[in-house]
Amino acid sequence: MRYDDEPELRTIRGAYSTLTVDELKAIASLVGKAPMKKGELVAMLATVLEDKQRVRELYSGLDGRSQKALQEATHSPGGDLDPVKFQAKYGQLPDLGSSGRKYGDKTKPTKLRLFFPTAMVSMVLPLDLRSVLLGFVPEPPPVTAAAGDELPARVRLPHVSLGPYHSKPDEEEVEPRVRLTARAALHDIKAVLRLIDAGEVRVGDKTRRPSQAVMKAIAGVLVDGDFYTEEDRYEYAHDPAADLQMQPFAWPMLVQAAGLAEVAGTRLQLTAAGRKATTRPAHEVIRQVWNKWQKTTLVDEFNRVSIIKGQQSKGRGLTAVAPRRDAVVSVLEECPAQKWIAIDEFFRLVKASDEDLEVTHDEWKLYLFEQQYGSFGFNARYPWEALQGRFVLAFLFEYAATLGLLDVAYVPPNGARNDYHDRWGTDDLSCLSRYDGLLYFRINTLGAWCLGLAESYEAPAVSLGPLLKVLPNRDIVAADRPLDAADALFLERFAERKSDAVWHLEAPRVLEAVEKGLTVQELKEFLAARNEGELPQTVAVLLDDLADKTGQLEDLGTARLIACKDANVARLLAHDRKLRNLCQIAGERQLVFRAADETTVRRVLRDLGYVLPPPR
Repeated sequence: MRYDDEPELRTIRGAYSTLTVDELKAIASLVGKAPMKKGELVAMLATVLEDKQRVRELYSGLDGRSQKALQEATHSPGGDLDPVKFQAKYGQLPDLGSSGRKYGDKTKPTKLRLFFPTAMVSMVLPLDLRSVLLGFVPEPPPVTAAAGDELPARVRLPHVSLGPYHSKPDEEEVEPRVRLTARAALHDIKAVLRLIDAGEVRVGDKTRRPSQAVMKAIAGVLVDGDFYTEEDRYEYAHDPAADLQMQPFAWPMLVQAAGLAEVAGTRLQLTAAGRKATTRPAHEVIRQVWNKWQKTTLVDEFNRVSIIKGQQSKGRGLTAVAPRRDAVVSVLEECPAQKWIAIDEFFRLVKASDEDLEVTHDEWKLYLFEQQYGSFGFNARYPWEALQGRFVLAFLFEYAATLGLLDVAYVPPNGARNDYHDRWGTDDLSCLSRYDGLLYFRINTLGAWCLGLAESYEAPAVSLGPLLKVLPNRDIVAADRPLDAADALFLERFAERKSDAVWHLEAPRVLEAVEKGLTVQELKEFLAARNEGELPQTVAVLLDDLADKTGQLEDLGTARLIACKDANVARLLAHDRKLRNLCQIAGERQLVFRAADETTVRRVLRDLGYVLPPPR
């Protein structure tokens, strides 16, 4: 039972009373000659630790790491010391020495154990001792990130020592790939929305996830492509590195989570918000998507680490995903912008923070290959990196970097990390996840704005150059180089394609696109941004005329048309004081009203002594 679950033990005398005589003698010898009886030993230690001056002297005599341990415990909400957080923050646990038990370690306890009498059970300060310490022990220093302005040209892979029965850590240095993501993301968000608007994105009606064919199509419209290419894939089909697709999977999930697209049958279609997003500044759309993603339950990033089984176990399995994201984002918000941070350094920051990041309620339910032997409940050395660490990698690499918030430096995942090699059945795995190759990241200017680290963001000026020639005969020619796939899809919504590089504008085609939700203004801005010089007068006049005409009509919704027996009845009803604002005469003896008003119209007709039969 945990020490902090026993209120009567949370005093100096209560805590020491739980120890054996051997333990008490070993600790008491640190402050004087130890008596023989348990009651006398407890009284002696309590007398020392209830004396404020003696406690100050004991604290002053501790080494630096032990003083840091007391600072952390004294100022923690529960008066306890978290060993994982402490080791992450300071690199090494404080030295408590031995317990003093008769058949235990024969070395002596250190003076730090005086403050943690029940350290064998839980590292919690007694309440009355903590009250004394709060009077003079300073708050611990904040956690700081080791970060650099420049990325090393060559870096060592984050391999760790797994003990004498495993290979030594690989000290070979590699040259990472570097991807500056913001400019591409500003393009890609609009490209993906256009692809969806063209009806090219199919998803599962239940999973809402894109198919392999759709992911290939999405990759084709991304300005820099996905992070990895087909050449990076591992040939073994059951290896995590056999599927390295990230951005083509992430984008459809991101826009759905943000409410910009929704499933209609087997395809995604833009929502009203998605339609507006096509004309809004891209950086504003990205920040909206980022904020929405942190709360979504559409997908759990950890599910993408599919080699880890048992995620759908009955009962309490994985923890809620939104608090996990909040924990990672909170640590990101404490990181310096425009500085390169090693991923293992970020792991350290997360561990050392006060954020509670747990992937599962029960590690025994998660396993590799076979639950009896491959469960994560077994005491392997690096469970944090395999579970919490992989969630962090997926969140940063597949989503934050795809949205352009983080610049990334990475290598193919094959052999990038070895922190899972001490687990059963992993001998033939090249990696634990497709995200293992992430080595460094940097919060860029877009990321700083989205994370609240900067008050504003100025999108870079995008110089498209003269990609098109819009001719007076309404032909549109891709003169110097082919349009990218997303731009070509958008143009084909408004214009008929006559060849690989030529489209032709006609009013009916433009109006058809407007009927489907696009606007003439979108087309005009698209052409103006890509044309050599001003638009020809014939084209500008056509577009202005169509824009004016498309604003002349408004769809007010579905209407009902009813016929009266004669024109007199129609006029009588149309001029009734309760119906005249709801109905209008259509022809000699017909009335028309909005379908939304049908209930009210039927009630008024009954009050007047008429009845409207059900529709045929």
